Amino acid sequence: MKKVDASDAIPGPVKHLDQWGPILDAIPSHIALLDEEGIIFAVNESWQRFAQENAYPDPSGGVGLNYLEIIEDAAAQDADARP
Repeated sequence: MKKVDASDAIPGPVKHLDQWGPILDAIPSHIALLDEEGIIFAVNESWQRFAQENAYPDPSGGVGLNYLEIIEDAAAQDADARP
């Protein structure tokens, strides 16, 4: 799976993501922000903690990866993950 520079994926309205980080981290739900192509450009602490607890191999929690491709791959490998 191709990883891109997540800073390239940040849409204009949220270019100052460092200001949003504390707000996202205050939310207990797992949050990943995606661009219009499905590239993850930010995740909150809950998302990262969930990834670590489930042995996700990427320490960034998938930042820079295409979330849509990740779930398509998971569905292809696991019948329970299919819609």
